[in-house]
Amino acid sequence: MDEAADFRHHPVEDAIHSSSDGQKFRDAEPIPVRSRYSPKYFGLKKGITNYTGGANHVPFNARIIGANEPESHCVYDILANNTTDLRPSTHSTDTHGTNEANFAILDAFGYQFAPFHLAR
Repeated sequence: MDEAADFRHHPVEDAIHSSSDGQKFRDAEPIPVRSRYSPKYFGLKKGITNYTGGANHVPFNARIIGANEPESHCVYDILANNTTDLRPSTHSTDTHGTNEANFAILDAFGYQFAPFHLAR
């Protein structure tokens, strides 16, 4: 099935809106090269982060990063290395994916950066 055809079944306000987020996983044996210590998530163990981009409920790209690497450094990479037919115009992240450089970089390449911030 054509990715773009499947995508049209899940519209979000007639625009292609993407988002990206990381999921933490504790490593099993053998330990991958990108595995890092992160006491906050794994205690004394090592783990990785699966950083995934999705558009209108369809995943379009992913990469494995170390658990202690900033997710905000991967936002543009996820969008730029998208090899699918899905071409988002707006991109969101949580606070881990937000930094000032992402606003400028994504704007320069024609994306609207719309990070989601939780109110406390």
